[in-house]
Amino acid sequence: MMQHVIWNLPVPLDERELAKSGPQPTLVQFAGGAVPTERDHHMLGAFIEAHPTTRIRFYGAHLPSDLRWLHHYSVVRRINLDVDGVTSFEPLRSLRPDLEELTLGSCARRRISLLPLRHFTALHELALVGHQRDIEVVAELQTLERLTLISIKLPALDVFKPLTALGSLPSPRAAICVACISIASALLTLGRLPMRLTWRSFCCSTCRSSPSMHSGHYCITPHCGLSRPGFEMNVAEHRSEQCSG
Repeated sequence: MMQHVIWNLPVPLDERELAKSGPQPTLVQFAGGAVPTERDHHMLGAFIEAHPTTRIRFYGAHLPSDLRWLHHYSVVRRINLDVDGVTSFEPLRSLRPDLEELTLGSCARRRISLLPLRHFTALHELALVGHQRDIEVVAELQTLERLTLISIKLPALDVFKPLTALGSLPSPRAAICVACISIASALLTLGRLPMRLTWRSFCCSTCRSSPSMHSGHYCITPHCGLSRPGFEMNVAEHRSEQCSG
């Protein structure tokens, strides 16, 4: 089993901290509080360049919401972005086109277009939390192997049919992971998609408040798949099983 090592880095960054011995981090992030300087971003970007398998996470209100500082991380391969007050994802274009994994958390105060995702030509895993404006662009990401959708309202999932690489990851990594999204009708389309679906089998408050979600449909719960996968089931069985919550 892989050991997960997380570094919470206070600012200003200390070169000695980045050079310390021991297991290298699987994830690094700035500790909340002070705003990182250009020097801090430059140092962390250089560290990631030397550790290409390390994921980086940006979160909270202490980071500028214009995302202009992302250019310091043009070498990053795996990134989780959850910065408060973001108004545009255009700065994502400063990241490498062959980015492998991207998570866009619920960081926006208004609907933000996902069109900048076209920049990524080799993306393997994508997670979206609450972002669905221009979601059709996701279907253009032909290298996508895993897709996580959270707090999103979709009339159907047929839009993802062109993603033929979905499901190519070995079990138990599912092709599509959905969580707390309004997909009563979308679930009915899953039988027509050659994909697997992962979800949690207990009810969240949103599902409990929606009668339709208890009428032969699944109850979907928050944060499924971001930290650990739920159980896996063939999509063809989705009409015969119900949530037990």
